[in-house]
Amino acid sequence: MPFIKLFSAVFSIFLFVLIIALTLKSDKLWKLKLARESAGVVGFPKHFDKRWQMALKRMAKGDEANMKLAIIEADRLLDILLKHMRLDGNDMEERMEQLTPLKLSNLDEVRQAHIIRNNIVQDAKHPLTREQAESAIAAYEKAFKEWEVL
Repeated sequence: MPFIKLFSAVFSIFLFVLIIALTLKSDKLWKLKLARESAGVVGFPKHFDKRWQMALKRMAKGDEANMKLAIIEADRLLDILLKHMRLDGNDMEERMEQLTPLKLSNLDEVRQAHIIRNNIVQDAKHPLTREQAESAIAAYEKAFKEWEVL
């Protein structure tokens, strides 16, 4: 009998945590749905995929200049998405501070990609390896897929 009580308690706690996680996930999806519906004036997500494809084409060219431009474009798309999610902040970094790993599973990778973008913008001669560029683009792509805009 004590085993059944212990099992029931552990199972109940598991279900409670699962309910909380699903509630948070549904809230995030609801905000994205609102962003999609309210963005008709701005053209989101109508032009989102087109701009993302342009960034991927730049990456495919493989030269450093195009890879830098691809990262800048991907970062710009993320900022547009954060604005449409109605996250407060004067710049992208302030908006990203409001995100948690529950809202974005690869938040640390996206922050690293944003740092790479900042380095590129602040110093045009900043060296960029193919691996860094691919890692940054992959981080943005994972975020976009997680938020179901790609």
